[in-house]
Amino acid sequence: MPPSDDKKILEFIEAMRSAGVHIDTANARGSPHPIADGKIHRANAQGKAKSRNQHVWYVLHLDFPASGAFGDLQTGVQDTWTEKQPSAMTAAERSALKQRMIDTQCQRDEERAALNAAAAAAAALIMAETDKAPASHPYLARKGLPSFAGLRRLKKDVRYTIDPEEAPRTARAGSLVVRLYTPTSELVGAQLISDDGTKRFLKGTAKEGNYHPIGKRPEDPDAEFIIAIAEGYSTGARVHQATEYLTIVAFDAGNLAPVSKAIRKKFPKARLFFAADNDRFTAMPDGRMNPGRTKAEEAAAEVDGLVAYPEFDDHETELTDFDDLARKSGVDRVREVIDEVLLRKPVAEESNMPLLAGNYDEVDHDPVAVGHAGEVAPRALGHDNGTCFYWCPRRGQIASISMAGHSKQALLSMAPLAHWELLHPAKGGCDWDAAANEMLRRCENEGVFDPSRKVGRGVIIDKGRVVAHVGDRLIVDGNETELNLADSHWIYQKRTRINVRKLTALSTPDTKRLDALLTKLGWVTSEMGRLFGGWLAIAPICGALTFRPHVWITGERGSGKSTVMDAVAGRLLESVSIRVQGDTTEAGVRQALKDDLLPVLFDEFEAKTEDDRRRISKIIGLARQAFSSNGAPIIKGGAGGESVAYRVRSAFLFASIDKSMTLPADDSRIVTLELRGPDPNANEAARRLRADSFAQLQREMDSLLAGDFCQRFFMRSLSLVPIINKNAETFARAIAKRTGKQRLGDTLAAPLAGWLSLHHDGLISEETAAERVQSWKWLGEAIERGNTHADHDAAMVHLMQSALILDGGVRRTVSEMIARVVDGDVDFAPSYNQALLRHGLKVEVPEEPGAGATLLVSNTHPAIKTIFQGMPFHQGTLKQHPAVKPHEKTVRFEGRDKVRCLRIDLDAYGEGQDD
Repeated sequence: MPPSDDKKILEFIEAMRSAGVHIDTANARGSPHPIADGKIHRANAQGKAKSRNQHVWYVLHLDFPASGAFGDLQTGVQDTWTEKQPSAMTAAERSALKQRMIDTQCQRDEERAALNAAAAAAAALIMAETDKAPASHPYLARKGLPSFAGLRRLKKDVRYTIDPEEAPRTARAGSLVVRLYTPTSELVGAQLISDDGTKRFLKGTAKEGNYHPIGKRPEDPDAEFIIAIAEGYSTGARVHQATEYLTIVAFDAGNLAPVSKAIRKKFPKARLFFAADNDRFTAMPDGRMNPGRTKAEEAAAEVDGLVAYPEFDDHETELTDFDDLARKSGVDRVREVIDEVLLRKPVAEESNMPLLAGNYDEVDHDPVAVGHAGEVAPRALGHDNGTCFYWCPRRGQIASISMAGHSKQALLSMAPLAHWELLHPAKGGCDWDAAANEMLRRCENEGVFDPSRKVGRGVIIDKGRVVAHVGDRLIVDGNETELNLADSHWIYQKRTRINVRKLTALSTPDTKRLDALLTKLGWVTSEMGRLFGGWLAIAPICGALTFRPHVWITGERGSGKSTVMDAVAGRLLESVSIRVQGDTTEAGVRQALKDDLLPVLFDEFEAKTEDDRRRISKIIGLARQAFSSNGAPIIKGGAGGESVAYRVRSAFLFASIDKSMTLPADDSRIVTLELRGPDPNANEAARRLRADSFAQLQREMDSLLAGDFCQRFFMRSLSLVPIINKNAETFARAIAKRTGKQRLGDTLAAPLAGWLSLHHDGLISEETAAERVQSWKWLGEAIERGNTHADHDAAMVHLMQSALILDGGVRRTVSEMIARVVDGDVDFAPSYNQALLRHGLKVEVPEEPGAGATLLVSNTHPAIKTIFQGMPFHQGTLKQHPAVKPHEKTVRFEGRDKVRCLRIDLDAYGEGQDD
């Protein structure tokens, strides 16, 4: 071979390596790779788990102008090479090169078709030697999966041939066989699963757009029904086990979009949801994280689908999918997670976020043309700890690339090849070193990147403008624009699209009807319905508020909490909220929100166990930080010892039987609303009357919220953002002036301004606000309930109201027993005194007249520790109370050694209670 040809081959190999395709030049069948004969060849890729993988394909021509094409089938990378830039070629040379590329593509198509046909034939050959897979198969037994119809087991070894140039292959007896079908039910290949869980496809299997179904197909393809789409077989089988829905196995994240489009075409009226893997610790080639969720959300946006995914604690790094969730928490938990998503309306209805009234038209959006028209150049945002951050207009998101990782492939993930070749031309294409150097220097010039500037969906104030982020574009003061908003403080990242339509805001008579119905919901006092209506008005615009108060609804079983959460809040906010319940963790809430500015509806917020109390305490802490728009970010430990900052801008709605695990600092940020439960002593007629009244209220609510009411309700709040903010400031000053408590004013003012927006659309004056605060009796009751005690007051009240179990199982509170002992009750004082001593408490009543009684509290008694166990305050908090001082002497409590203790002046404590 002439030396010049050797040089061309080396340049071709270098071009492959620059693109991220690392060919193994060794060839067991003869000449080393690459073979320059103008034919398509397959070769092994270096650096893969299996050395014999055949991931690389290439074709190389050495006759002038020398050129070639190549790719990696696993990563999806493909590119071309020429020894001479097309711009420097003659017309004849360019024509020859073009024809060569066409011929190469034809060769690839022919080769692929031949491999596809061979794989389909091999699958049929293998299927002929299978029987129904037993549940005792090691793979199924280890996972606890049943054997569903369609899953087969190979009875004996089967030899088959895919590529005539390769030796025959063997499918081993005992392997599970998962068939792949086209949407027209043609067998195209198979995946084999061994006893130990190793999976491999028959070489040549046409995977893209093809799938394996689990469950019964509907007889009528135009019927309305639910279809689940999952990645792997075990995930799909687990989802089908939990739901009994027809489940489609797409085999990997990259195939979710092609498969879902095929399913949507085949079943146009089906409701699709994706049972996504939560690969939260896995990076994608373009720098984004979590391919399972990311690909599912992208696919869902294309087919109007929903996405459900399991959530795990941060330390559970090996758990990612619904099969893992089932083995950890049971199949019922899988169903619960999926139901949380399916209880909403489909995305096509759910995501219709109404707009401000304005002059704009519905437009078709090119999914890659985000940003200014024609803009493709990535914009440097800054750097942090060895990572550079870029805004990518075509993607509409932020890319993060390590400083050492600015490879050709990484740069191409941000902008097309033509962009880089235009800015950094070089022989053979682009000067990639120069391109990387320029981007690195730009990031350095921008300084340290501030991640808190990232904004997801929701409403926010941006330099005086009201901006609604609806997924793939913005609504700025009523007008549509791209995500790359000029002169913006925030970075608006592309999210799943929220469809919008032109709608007019609700009229005041409509919102007054809503307010009237909300007051009928069985609240302990009617003003609670007004505050709830006000909170519902401000919740979807919470990201634009200065303060974001939270609401906690309590009520015993049968009080109507589910109706309030589902039929009222769930419907009014269904397209602009995040809904969670039960065992959801603080990390799960953060991951569900990402950077979205949406309210969080949290049902079944119960603290039944110690684990529940710890989990709830963390979530309340998250809500505490979300209260203020300027609050400090939440800092968590991250990988490699680095910290990760989160800033949450959400208003929370909690619902539970009882309120628990809150500190006074939390109570001052939470509006507590209580629903009245059924009277256990009511007669049959009274119970029937309550049921009939409730049913009538539900009918009225259903009638009111029908159609586009909920979307128009949001649009009214969106159009009144400046008014609501200004009125909230005015009410906050009036309440603070009346009570002397600014925090109470900040908490009540926002829902009060929201309630006022249901009745008026104008500003309220300082004088009128002050007069209303004084004259509205219902507001006075809300203010009184909003007054919270300090932590030491809460600890003291908890101690005094704790019920102790006496002989015979009788319960008495500490304060009740203290009163009997101090009064010298001849019937009860002796036994109560002994009971208090057994719990580390001792009442001392001085003999001299006029002297006050005291209560001594042991510092070390286990019963005292039990009383405070699980509470957000502890025994030591008592020391801060003005009626408490350390006792100067040690004291013996019921036969124990003398110990140190606290002394509570009961007279001083009583006076404080009176105040």
